Formats: sequence, structure tokens, C-alpha cells
Amino acid sequence: MSVALNISIPEKPVRKDSLVGEEMEQDNEVVYVDAENDSIFSLNNTASAILDLCDGSRTSRDIAVVVADTLDVDVERAFKDTESVLEEFVVLGLVA
Repeated sequence: MSVALNISIPEKPVRKDSLVGEEMEQDNEVVYVDAENDSIFSLNNTASAILDLCDGSRTSRDIAVVVADTLDVDVERAFKDTESVLEEFVVLGLVA
């Protein structure tokens, strides 16, 4: 049985300041270390781009528009996927 969680995404998400990223070109991913608690996170390039766009100036819809334009996909599809990624970021404490 699956339980749906109601995760609240901030209106204009902000990436946690203590995150330091290192691009791993051979793996098409970015590895982040949270200098505050030494946690390590590995994100694909799209998720990393979403995280980088979390600067407090954009809504999740604004971020989705950038993703849609960059990947040449439908905005509504990008919005749904962006919201899902942002929910995970909230749970992991990567954005506030």
C-alpha cells in the first residue's frame, strides 16, 4: 500500500548555502556535499540544474519553464517533474 505524503514546496525555493557541488562528467551527474553535516547527494544533470535554479527568485513554475526551454519539452510535463524533484529536495533538506 502506497501512502501519499503532502510535501509543501516553498513558494520560491532557496538552495541550502552549505551545499558544495562537483560535476562528475564521466557519470553525467553532480555530487554535492553538505558542509554542515557531511551528507553526500548525487544528482543527475537535470536535477542539479533545478537545484541551481533554487535561488529564491523563482517559483517552481518559473523553474519548470527554464527546464522546458532547455530540454525542449512541454511546460506542463516539466512542471510536474520539477515539482516532484523539488518535493524530494524538501524532504532531503536541500532547499527551504
